[in-house]
Amino acid sequence: MRDLTGGIKISWVTPNLPHLMSILTKWVECGEEEIVPLSLAILGNLCYKNRPAIRTLSKCIDIKKFLRGFKTDIHVCKLFIILDCFHDDASEDVFLELIELTFESSIVVFKTRDSMLLRHVIEVFTDVWDQSNHVQVFQNFKNYNNKIDLMVSELESILHDGGVDMRSDNNNEFANLGIKFLNFVLKLRQPNLPALDSRLVNIALNWIQVDSVCSEALTLLRAVDVNCSSVLEPFLNHLPIFLRSITNGDDEIPTCIENNKKINSLIEILRVLVQSENIRKRVLAMVKEELFTKIFTPLIGTSSTSGMNNLNMCSTGATLLYVNCLALIDDLSNYDDCWIRFFTHLMLYKQIHMVLAQALYNGSKETKALTLTMSSGFYFPIAEVSTAMCELQALTQIDSPVQESNNRRKDDNLYPMMSVTQTEKPDKVLSLLEGVSTSDIMEYYECILARMSHAEQAERASLEAVLSRCTSLQHTTAQLEAELSRLHQKLLQTEQRYADALKTKEAVLLKNKLNEWMDLEKSKYSSDLSLKEKTINEKTQLLEEYAKQLTRLHEEKRILDDTSNQLKLVVAKLEDKLNMVGW
Repeated sequence: MRDLTGGIKISWVTPNLPHLMSILTKWVECGEEEIVPLSLAILGNLCYKNRPAIRTLSKCIDIKKFLRGFKTDIHVCKLFIILDCFHDDASEDVFLELIELTFESSIVVFKTRDSMLLRHVIEVFTDVWDQSNHVQVFQNFKNYNNKIDLMVSELESILHDGGVDMRSDNNNEFANLGIKFLNFVLKLRQPNLPALDSRLVNIALNWIQVDSVCSEALTLLRAVDVNCSSVLEPFLNHLPIFLRSITNGDDEIPTCIENNKKINSLIEILRVLVQSENIRKRVLAMVKEELFTKIFTPLIGTSSTSGMNNLNMCSTGATLLYVNCLALIDDLSNYDDCWIRFFTHLMLYKQIHMVLAQALYNGSKETKALTLTMSSGFYFPIAEVSTAMCELQALTQIDSPVQESNNRRKDDNLYPMMSVTQTEKPDKVLSLLEGVSTSDIMEYYECILARMSHAEQAERASLEAVLSRCTSLQHTTAQLEAELSRLHQKLLQTEQRYADALKTKEAVLLKNKLNEWMDLEKSKYSSDLSLKEKTINEKTQLLEEYAKQLTRLHEEKRILDDTSNQLKLVVAKLEDKLNMVGW
């Protein structure tokens, strides 16, 4: 029953809470060593996020009387903190004791390999620190460095334990819980331990190949000092292989929750590494556009298998993954201009606009912060995202029945609950009851109780039927939401294809107009060309005639030159003869 009530609300428990709690408190008071821890654990599970159970327990027991023994302390602290809203006197010592007990219990559970108990201890601890305002108390814990050292040593012992299969399902779940708890406490407070970074990198690299532990192992690397490149050298050597395995994998992203977490953790690590000047160049050389093309293909691609993953497109994990990828591309564009072109290309798709709108509407604090940070950039499509947000507005701003009921109650408090006529009726009834005997009243009261008992049984049966129907409707609603998400994704893809078809049609029309204009110009220039050719032919004929005349003239000139030369010779001979005669 302790295991079944952990984080699960059972319908039949609610009407039997007083009786069940009275039995459990009696078992606690009996002092049996084996029964007390189990009873306290069930009480803690019943009161966890259940205000009616908290009120019932606060009336029938004093939680401070349960402080006894190591095995019960963790459950006592849990109950004490749950009831803090009623007692309002939880001191710092209680939370310090919870920290001490959590570390000690975790180390003991590490040795026994009880993953269920470890999950219970860690969930209580993380939920307390997520919801409480006592975060500063964690800084006052004295043995923090020693406890972290022991936790890391226990995680290392799983790797070095040769007697069991390190990759067994139990060890995988155990390592996942241990690394998750270590990530949580390292965010709250950084320890001062020598060589801790290298040990964390070694643990992360050994579990990074296991799908169920990979996301937490990658998150663990964020606790490492990224400015120390020597510590991260083993991870940087494996990073290209890891990126290549994702890019060349057959599965589309996102395909499942674990795959989302793994890729999202990797993107977050890359964003941290890009900020380090010592590692930035290596990261820029490793990260390629193919990685993001692989991630965004199910969202904006046209692959035949993308329809199978439409149920994951609008989930919180998928939205966080896409926003982190866009944030990483935005960071890369600050150091390499080629990423600006890729970023602007992605921002043309309406699916991206819808993802950013969903991140602003339904995303976590981290997701909204990332989106708002990107919105200050020059290439962020503010107008398109605003349009997408308007389309989502009808779905996100519907007033719930609870809110309307609360508003009605506030309005009702402004008026009297009963009118003057209504207040006179009880007075008349009381005056009629003055002469009635007590036995008659008791008999009537018992009759009323019997009727109420029968009515309660009928209402209980009706409640069970309603709960069954409600469960069925919830399943139907979940199926309809999944179908709506799938159809919404199909609509976005259809709109994208329609836009592409319009662009193609416009391009074809422009091409046809260009061809018509080219034909007209071609015919025009063809006629001009024919005239020019005719003129050229005429000029060519004239040129040939002139060439013939020139040739003839050259021949005549040659003959005349020959005749002139002969005459000159004759003249020269005659002059010689005349000179001889005159002599």
